[in-house]
Amino acid sequence: MDSRSGFWGTVAGFVPVLLVGIGLWAYLGSGARRNVADRIPPEPPFPFPPVATGDIGRMHGPSPYARDGVPAAIPSAGKSVMGMPPLNGMPWDDPSAPVPPIGRDASREISDQGGKLYASACARCHGTDGRGGGPEASELSTSVRDLTAPEEFVARSSVQGTVPFDADIYRTLRRGLPGTAMPSYRNLAPDGLWDLVAFVKTLSPHYGDPARAPKEAYAPAGAPADLRSLLAEGKALYLDLDCARCHGEDGKGNPAAGLVDSRGKPFATTDFVSGGGRFLCGMSPRDVARTFLIGMPGTPMESYLESLYGIGCDPRVMPAESRAAGDRKLWALVAYTIKLVEEAK
Repeated sequence: MDSRSGFWGTVAGFVPVLLVGIGLWAYLGSGARRNVADRIPPEPPFPFPPVATGDIGRMHGPSPYARDGVPAAIPSAGKSVMGMPPLNGMPWDDPSAPVPPIGRDASREISDQGGKLYASACARCHGTDGRGGGPEASELSTSVRDLTAPEEFVARSSVQGTVPFDADIYRTLRRGLPGTAMPSYRNLAPDGLWDLVAFVKTLSPHYGDPARAPKEAYAPAGAPADLRSLLAEGKALYLDLDCARCHGEDGKGNPAAGLVDSRGKPFATTDFVSGGGRFLCGMSPRDVARTFLIGMPGTPMESYLESLYGIGCDPRVMPAESRAAGDRKLWALVAYTIKLVEEAK
């Protein structure tokens, strides 16, 4: 046997060993990678803000996002979208109220994008069908809003019995609801928030019901320059209208009131003092005025419109003198309510 045949014989004997070595390297390498992946910690649970008080919360004509009155199917959830603490300092009565961007068509693509956001950010509390029965809803001390009944959304600028305006839903998503488990999603881009608004509206056929079309609630244009001059009158109204029965004479709330919300869950009235002004629908004077006039649907907080202006009255069509008298009562009540919060601070 010459030297060449010996060389090729050695090579032929080494090839199987080399192939076995490559196979072992590939197997062990993939296993190592799997072990590394297995050691990656899972995504942390959804960070609910502390719950202190009761839960809460422009579209004209049929909703273009619902097809044949049936809510759109929710796409599978991707990576969870984490919320942020609610913005107590953001007024509901924002002079730069958001409006849908011009040229955004009511397309299936927009609704699907909103559905993906809903599945990753909202479904664990509100449920995939929007009825408030998500897997984490039972862990909360307050009710989760039923999104299929939008006329019961608390944070709104439309009158009771109607659906909220698109801008109301947008504000709620961006601002959150202070004092509840509803976080702020201001970390989402405006287009994403509008997509989410579009999808939320597919969860209820009520947006397409002309009888429930949103109607702007009355709210006086501006507060008097000196609200403090109305404090004595406001205190008298606070007692006469029985506000103290739920909120206490000192504004500290009344845990013994035994109130429940529309879902039969205990409802804790706002504690003006220790709550630090965490009002669900804004803390500016006009925000508080609007809350008195609209009430808070789905909660024991009723509307005081008729108590202040008269039964069956629409302030917008009242004689100017009568409307001014109602406005004065309203601002007096607002002044005293805000005073309770300021004294606590």
